[in-house]
Amino acid sequence: MKFKNFSLRIFFGFIAPALLFSQSIVDVAKNEKERREKVKEKARIITNEILKRESKREINIIQNIYQNLEIYGIKEETKESQENQSEKKDEAYWRNLKKELEEKYRKAQEYADLLQTKLNSLWMDFYALDDPYQREQVQFRIQETTEKLEKAKDDLAKAKKELDELPEKARKAGALPGWIR
Repeated sequence: MKFKNFSLRIFFGFIAPALLFSQSIVDVAKNEKERREKVKEKARIITNEILKRESKREINIIQNIYQNLEIYGIKEETKESQENQSEKKDEAYWRNLKKELEEKYRKAQEYADLLQTKLNSLWMDFYALDDPYQREQVQFRIQETTEKLEKAKDDLAKAKKELDELPEKARKAGALPGWIR
């Protein structure tokens, strides 16, 4: 059967089958209502009383753990006491640490500069070549070098951050300011 009218083609080709096989609005509403009832059954309403009861139970559990640790002679050292014991360092330690961090920063800077120079050279080679195969090879090396450069810049930023945080770290550990100059 041929349809000469375009609107009839669309109606019988798309709209009529959709109407025949689609759900009615009543069915959709019924399914949605059932879904919402299932969600309500699974949902748990949390009130202030429930929160108080749960938090008291958690506190009791934590207290029992600490009591058991004390019974067996295991004591938890606080973070501050661990830092104080490990941070008793002299002038030589802080001077060496500063030298190491400065050397790490310098090497990271040199490596990033070297990669940038290499990348610039590769781009010059890329534009100087006419052969598509050679250009593809150079483009692959450009991509590798760019990835290495991004990693080197991240390492450089980390080294700079460590170097910048050293005075504060030394101050908290009780080092004299002249030890890290």
